[in-house]
Amino acid sequence: MTKPHALLRAAFPYYATLGMRRVTTSPADIVACAGGDIFVLNRIDGEGGEIRRTNWEDEDNGVIGHGFIWPVQMIEGPNDTLVVSDEGDHTISFWTKDGEKIDSWGDYGNGDGELNRPSGIVFDAQGNLIVADTMNHRIQKFSVDGTYISGFGQYGNGDGQFNMPWGVGVDPDDGTIVVSDWRNDRVQKFSESGEYIFQFGSPGDGRGQLCRPAGISVDRHGDIYVADRGNHRIQMFG
Repeated sequence: MTKPHALLRAAFPYYATLGMRRVTTSPADIVACAGGDIFVLNRIDGEGGEIRRTNWEDEDNGVIGHGFIWPVQMIEGPNDTLVVSDEGDHTISFWTKDGEKIDSWGDYGNGDGELNRPSGIVFDAQGNLIVADTMNHRIQKFSVDGTYISGFGQYGNGDGQFNMPWGVGVDPDDGTIVVSDWRNDRVQKFSESGEYIFQFGSPGDGRGQLCRPAGISVDRHGDIYVADRGNHRIQMFG
């Protein structure tokens, strides 16, 4: 693979450390907004989870969302909302940034449109939500109101198969989908319609190897960032 554009920019200089204990108790994800607000998704074992609001001044601006069981990921949604996947109750929920829960959908099961411990979520260019349906070993696509559109993948370790897919990202340039395939220790890439393109990564702790890859994201240059969870690091691929 080519050298990621991120390595050609001004590296990643340290900026700040944020977080009082009550604000960042077992943080699972964050959303940093253009206006300065930072929303922290806390996943607290035995206590469920919550969304807290802070900012770059590290102020505690309170809880704005609660009632989760095992929340996994939080992203910005349409109309200035926050969208949260919860693997504990197999749902996707939508919240205003003032803490009002405005929608929630998802039914437990393995049929089309049903979910079993959803984790990674991302919107595509058409505004549809792509969900890593982890324990069903597949990726599903929904409209924002939860209407099932399509899906791909099945259990296995062959091309296009998954063993607990965890993170999902979309290339903003061409719409291709990347998936961190957790138990297969690899990343797979697919077309917008779910056709397998290629994969990279292998089990291990060497450069470019992966151990239980989790979160994944693609920047505007097409560089792929992978949370290499089992190796306690972030890796970038071009």
